[in-house]
Amino acid sequence: TLDAIVECRNLNPATMGRVELYLLDENSVVVGKVGMFDAYRNSSENFGEVMAGNGDYNHLIIAETGYYRSTWNDFYGRLHIARVGNYWQGDIALLDEKGNYHTEKFAQWWDTGNSFMKKVAQIVVHICSFNDAPSLIAAVHDIKVQKVNSNTERQIPFIVQKGDLVEIDSSDASIRINGADAINIKDFMSDYIRIEKGKNEIEISPNNIGQVDVTYRERYR
Repeated sequence: TLDAIVECRNLNPATMGRVELYLLDENSVVVGKVGMFDAYRNSSENFGEVMAGNGDYNHLIIAETGYYRSTWNDFYGRLHIARVGNYWQGDIALLDEKGNYHTEKFAQWWDTGNSFMKKVAQIVVHICSFNDAPSLIAAVHDIKVQKVNSNTERQIPFIVQKGDLVEIDSSDASIRINGADAINIKDFMSDYIRIEKGKNEIEISPNNIGQVDVTYRERYR
């Protein structure tokens, strides 16, 4: 998994530029990338990408501006890409002054043809401008790279302790433990709770986990 705190400030419509992080194999061949860029002259429009593969052969997991053309303008937030086996996921989110993530895009993809399975051995940071256009403000403030190890039945991971507060928000695909972002510990094969109109059933497993309180509120009245 790769997580990066990235800045891509483009409030000045005249500015252009990009900030990207590439995952390379042992032979410096691109395995995947995450990026944020504004390639529009005289228009502020940040575009986010999460990609498996390289420029010649790839699959775009995320490739958009967010909900609106201005969703990720003046970007300061997280770029996330992960691969476990042939499963890929991407995530782009803004980070507020309290350290919470919002305005998020999360996407999943299964590489059923096993086309992008090379071992990641290098990380390259790429920040650039476009031709003679004024450069936007771009920076990478933090990078975390982790290897996900497969657990056996005897290797049960402990991700929380007694008294910890775990918050799972299905509306923006966020997970927090004691207020801190914890999206990286999510089981890659799991999905978020979806509440549909009408009757819903929520099951807790294992059944001996202890006391569990479930509360909800109506989103709209």
